Amino acid sequence: KGIASLQRKVITNKARNIHAYLQGIGFVAMALGVSVIYYNKILNDKPHFTTPHGQLGILSFTFMLIQFILGSLLGYAPGLFGGIAKVKKIYKYHRFSGYLLLFMVWFTALSGVQTPFLVLHQNLLYIYSISIAGILFSSIYFKKK
Repeated sequence: KGIASLQRKVITNKARNIHAYLQGIGFVAMALGVSVIYYNKILNDKPHFTTPHGQLGILSFTFMLIQFILGSLLGYAPGLFGGIAKVKKIYKYHRFSGYLLLFMVWFTALSGVQTPFLVLHQNLLYIYSISIAGILFSSIYFKKK
């Protein structure tokens, strides 16, 4: 929904604020997840970022941090970029990289089911089916909005 709120030709302040709020919640959730896992690895004296899930996760987290900072500055401090006209030219790159980030986060989540713990303890076909169905549903749902 964070991206869907901006799928109009004219972006209202309300839509921008909804987008910022939802993306902020997503960023905080991701930061909490990274922090908990990082701390758990320290407690158990395990190496960090050794799986594709961990490596994609830290890359996605870093990318999301950059997107969050840049998007906030574009939306709430356009004067830093020379005004609204220049911000509108930069916006398309922020939007495209946001879609790229969305897919990175999805692939990170899907790669998480390949961690050794889940491979031993879960039905992966079920997890993949639900994940792919969710991606397809959200793609179709938000395309219609």
